[in-house]
Amino acid sequence: EGTPVVQTADMYIHFTLYKRIALSTSAPTPNYVLIDGSDFSRTVSVITENAANFTPSYTITIGSTSYTTSTMPSWLSISYAAATATTGTVTISADASEITSEFQNKMVSVIVNGSDSTSGDQTTSAGQCDVSFYVYEELTVSPAATIINQVEGTNFTPIDYTVTNDNSPAVSWTIASQTKNTAADTSFAIGSANGQLTRSGAFGTPDSTTAHPEYDLYEVTVQASATAYTSIANATVKVYVWKELVFTNTPSSGSIEANKTNAFAITAKNSTAGSAYTVWDFGDGSVVKSYDNAVSHTYATSGMFKVKQTSYDANGVAFQPTYYLVEVGDGIGDALNDAKEDVKGFFEEHGYGVLIFGILAAILFFLGYVVIGDMRLVYGAAVSAIVAVILFFAKIEIFGLLL
Repeated sequence: EGTPVVQTADMYIHFTLYKRIALSTSAPTPNYVLIDGSDFSRTVSVITENAANFTPSYTITIGSTSYTTSTMPSWLSISYAAATATTGTVTISADASEITSEFQNKMVSVIVNGSDSTSGDQTTSAGQCDVSFYVYEELTVSPAATIINQVEGTNFTPIDYTVTNDNSPAVSWTIASQTKNTAADTSFAIGSANGQLTRSGAFGTPDSTTAHPEYDLYEVTVQASATAYTSIANATVKVYVWKELVFTNTPSSGSIEANKTNAFAITAKNSTAGSAYTVWDFGDGSVVKSYDNAVSHTYATSGMFKVKQTSYDANGVAFQPTYYLVEVGDGIGDALNDAKEDVKGFFEEHGYGVLIFGILAAILFFLGYVVIGDMRLVYGAAVSAIVAVILFFAKIEIFGLLL
């Protein structure tokens, strides 16, 4: 029998504490980049044991094609930088001006992974973080701006709008605003799917307003929105509705005169008493300041144009503007050609009368005054000459007016 002996043994467990690697990013807003639009940039925050030792890795996909950092397109850039001892930032950016059309309507996905080797072969793996965005072409609408001149009682001709970029996603059409003489208006409508702008019913008689008593001004803003992203494009329409057509296929009206040989040209005359000079806006982008009583203008295309006449006194104070709606081009040319044919027919029908009466007058005068000495023949010569002169000047007057 002896004294019990108690033996003890120690066990040691060694481990090292590391911070868990955490990757996070805010929701991308917007989640797309527009070709030739604003550049795209998104960051991924990294929290780790030692930011300087963090080694990121990336899985890059554009559409269905995989890339590495060495094969990805030049407009895409990815970089990592330590911010503090335990934090860093991965930056993913896209240069919108460098993106080519082959990447249009494709999704870009960058999955960020990484590891932090802080001590020997001790490695901790990071959870992944995905940054995704789409590449689109910015919407543009055609036609972008439209100016229309119409007369009361006529109907609006529908306008078909389209987006001009290729392979564009589905587009929704709306009217952003519409006014009549700056007041709210609801007479125009647009097909949400087909982009056709219409108006029901004929235009009524223009309201009398201080700003423009001669016409009504309808202004419409059409808006196209891509359903896949938030790109929006606008188009504008201005419709001038006049009480009457001031000048169309007629020789002259008020201060506007048609050119007698050029169907695309007009002469604008200033008849404002007390004016020192006049500014003519011919409605096709041409504005002329004239100190003369008349100025000529030639249009490049046929159609209706709004002409604005603003006269100023010697002190530069403007008189009330005057407006004209003129039509030039093919319609005028047809009328002038018809007039020329009428004159040609007149000469073909009556042209020999001048010659016959002129010759008769010369013969009678020669016989009556030189040979026979009979004054009755001289009187007959005078009558024949008068008839010839009347016919001649009648033709000249008609020819001058119509040609």
